[in-house]
Amino acid sequence: MQLPEELRDREQRRKKLLAAKAAILARRQGAREAARGDVVGSGCRRRERASVSEPESRYLGRKGGQAVQGYNAQAVIDAGESGLIIGARLSDAPNDSHALASTLEAVVPEAGRVGTVLVDKGYDDTEHIAQVEHEHSVLVLCPPQRRPNAKVHNPKRRGRRQWMWQRRRLMEQRLRCPAWRALYRRRQPSAEGVFARIKSHLGFRRFRVWGKSAATSEWILVCLAHNCRMLAAKVA
Repeated sequence: MQLPEELRDREQRRKKLLAAKAAILARRQGAREAARGDVVGSGCRRRERASVSEPESRYLGRKGGQAVQGYNAQAVIDAGESGLIIGARLSDAPNDSHALASTLEAVVPEAGRVGTVLVDKGYDDTEHIAQVEHEHSVLVLCPPQRRPNAKVHNPKRRGRRQWMWQRRRLMEQRLRCPAWRALYRRRQPSAEGVFARIKSHLGFRRFRVWGKSAATSEWILVCLAHNCRMLAAKVA
């Protein structure tokens, strides 16, 4: 196996490994300060790794227990008739629980005001959703993740825990409303349809550039190509 030029020298390899170790320690410290663990997916054990060739990327979990070294691609899709992507960004977060605010900020001004946001269970974070609704003046519809061991009547649930319990019950009530439930059904064909077309029609399944900045530009270009195809199909 022929090593790349920058890894052939022992001292250069040592410097890259030390830099990767420093990145892991910095992420761990940042997770402590944010009062949340650096976890990959739901129910997965902690995995802290850094790439010596792509230090800005992260070790991300996938469904089925697989994982990939890469980035977390986010897109905001119009759930109306257009089906166009109106916002796109790239992050190194291992999951989507804290991605909602930053993703909404990526919406282009030409799209107008966002009134209702439809997201899947991966974005379920009670405090973050409440913050987004307050700061962006939007209504978020996000099915709460199941808590099989949670008791309906728990005398020990007070203060912040009681507030979070009430917020979760409020979200469940929203999704039981026939009008909101019908609106939420647009999420899957809109969001999942976009990523399916990007993978199957455009053949985009991995980034071909190095660095987060370059990868972000590539992701925006891919989203633009998707929109061009959608507009061309409507004209035809």
